[in-house]
Amino acid sequence: MKSFLKFFISALVGGLWFHFGGNDPSMALVLFIIVLGIMFMKPIQYQDPNRREEYMQKIRDSRELKLSLEKERLEEKKRIKKIKREQEIKSKKDFENKMKKRVKSR
Repeated sequence: MKSFLKFFISALVGGLWFHFGGNDPSMALVLFIIVLGIMFMKPIQYQDPNRREEYMQKIRDSRELKLSLEKERLEEKKRIKKIKREQEIKSKKDFENKMKKRVKSR
């Protein structure tokens, strides 16, 4: 019902402009669209400072959590890389020891 009323008022303003403004349909259409746009705009509402601060704190906490998780992910990645490197070194040493044993046994 509100939308219809807004549309009707905008059409009325555009129609009146067309009727009294010299029968210029393009200007009446532009005026109709502008008035319709203005009618559907929402006014700026009062924001409670406490709610705004809570929201800002929530954003800060979220950012800190994200950074913390990213840091933990990087540390885990480094730890896995280190374990892989140690395993490679160990397997290389084992291989070298096996080769030394084979050479000695011949």
